[in-house]
Amino acid sequence: MDQPVDGDGNPVGDPTKIVGGSSDANVETTGDAVEIVDFFNPIDSGTTTFNIMVVHSRSKQIAVPNDPTLIGPPPGLFKYVTFLGPLTIDEYNQHTGSIFGQASANGAMSVGATDYRTPGVTEYFSSSGPVEILFDVNGTRPETPLLRQKPDLVGPDGVNIPDTTLVGVPDPIDGFPNYFGTSAAAAHVAGVAALIKEASPSISPEALLEAMRSSAKDMLPDGFDDDSGHGLVQAHAAISTLGVLPVTADLSVTK
Repeated sequence: MDQPVDGDGNPVGDPTKIVGGSSDANVETTGDAVEIVDFFNPIDSGTTTFNIMVVHSRSKQIAVPNDPTLIGPPPGLFKYVTFLGPLTIDEYNQHTGSIFGQASANGAMSVGATDYRTPGVTEYFSSSGPVEILFDVNGTRPETPLLRQKPDLVGPDGVNIPDTTLVGVPDPIDGFPNYFGTSAAAAHVAGVAALIKEASPSISPEALLEAMRSSAKDMLPDGFDDDSGHGLVQAHAAISTLGVLPVTADLSVTK
């Protein structure tokens, strides 16, 4: 729930007005304690700062007021992740990792994004690690949280997409739309994985991932880092680590 305030933190307009919110009963229906708030702020609104209020839901207890078992204790920790932007968190910004969901799984390959024209830096929207695991598969909370090193790799985005089913940004040079995002980067990394699998059909998933990690090109500090992982994926270098002879072919081009 958002309440607009001015630059000094003073309420603007009606202090009881809620301009966005979400109250899905997702813990009971999906088992995931995740809430998504979608809010659009018009350019000409004149308001750029908002308060966010998080409320401990008591909906079940309100429905059955005499049953105290229908409400759990308030959460001791919660994480909020922002999408799109530009957006600045003015209070309680812990600068922790923003990777969550399937990308944080131990067996998943988490992929960041970099513009192919400037491959030395990650995109501003590319999520960073590490991932903090607070519960095991049985729902038990260990004494010390498990930290997973994520992302694994970075792939390029911003490349041409002749497929008109995707919404892209027109390229000023060749006219083809460019597609940005970690979705585009993940597709490139998946393509490299497919090439490795083609070169070595019997390779295990673990060995395939290690080939891509060990051959990645450093982007930021030497070695692994929380923004770019092991670095930018390198198809030829990854296949070369397997000792597989490259496929050669004759090619003639007629103008």
